Amino acid sequence: GLGKTLQTISLLGYLHEFRGITGPHLVVAPKSTLGNWMREIRRFCPVLRAVKFLGNPEER
Repeated sequence: GLGKTLQTISLLGYLHEFRGITGPHLVVAPKSTLGNWMREIRRFCPVLRAVKFLGNPEER
C-alpha cells in the first residue's frame, strides 16, 4: 500500500551508507509479511544483512 516497508529499508540503508550506523536493527513484522521483507531488503538494499527469526519459543 503506502510504501512503509521500502521507507524503512531506505532509512536503514541511509543510516548504513551515510551515517556509518550499521546496526544491529530490529524490525518486528507480522509473520505473513516476513517473506516480502526479506525480498525487499535483498532487492533495494543488498548491503544490509537480514536474518529472519521465525518459530515457536523453543525453535527460536
